[in-house]
Formats: sequence, structure tokens, C-alpha cells
Amino acid sequence: MLNDLLNMHELDQKMLIKSALSQLTPRQQFVAYRRFYNNQTLSTIAEDLGISQGRVYQIEAKILRLLKNGLKAGRM
Repeated sequence: MLNDLLNMHELDQKMLIKSALSQLTPRQQFVAYRRFYNNQTLSTIAEDLGISQGRVYQIEAKILRLLKNGLKAGRM
């Protein structure tokens, strides 16, 4: 029973995160996927996008801020 509840909770969290990520712009989704799922460096992502490493850092910071605020407020 406890395992079933834990599995349901994990599934709920995954669905919530997937929904939150779908609210991001395509560029933000690209950066989030490469950074958080593929563990790529800022410089690798920057090179692939043709932008500076600092700009990728700014995009990443905005992603984290949007997700934190959206999830906290229950909007995502």
C-alpha cells in the first residue's frame, strides 16, 4: 500500500513538472532539457545555440525562477 502511494506521488510530481515545462518557450525548453536531463554545460549549450555562455546562464536562471514561482503558486 505504501509503495503504491509513493508511486502515485512520484507520478503526480512527474506530471506536474511536465506540465510546468510545457509552459516555457521553445528556447527555454531546449535549454532546460539539455541542462537538466542531459547534464550539458552552459558552454556546450551556448555553442549549439550560437549565443554566449552568459546568455544561457540568464535563460537558465529565468527557467528556474518561472518554475519555482509557478509551481509554488499552483499555476503550472
